Amino acid sequence: MGKVLKIVEWLNGNPSIHINRSFNLDVEAAKGKMQYGLALTDCYLLALSKIRDGTAIFRKREKEITPDLERDFKILFLEDYV
Repeated sequence: MGKVLKIVEWLNGNPSIHINRSFNLDVEAAKGKMQYGLALTDCYLLALSKIRDGTAIFRKREKEITPDLERDFKILFLEDYV
């Protein structure tokens, strides 16, 4: 936990990095977590893609990414292009 906290503190205090915080993003990510049970990082990526009407890009397909999830979100897998 100590290393993670140091990284978060560094990111938060770095003047060249701006992190947008958004209640709507948090709510959408929480909905995804409850509905799909994915890792929270994946939920934030999917929530952001939904809010911005963009495509979530994943490196490879994993079993957690179900057909239902692919119907509900625009998802692209880089491994499909290699």
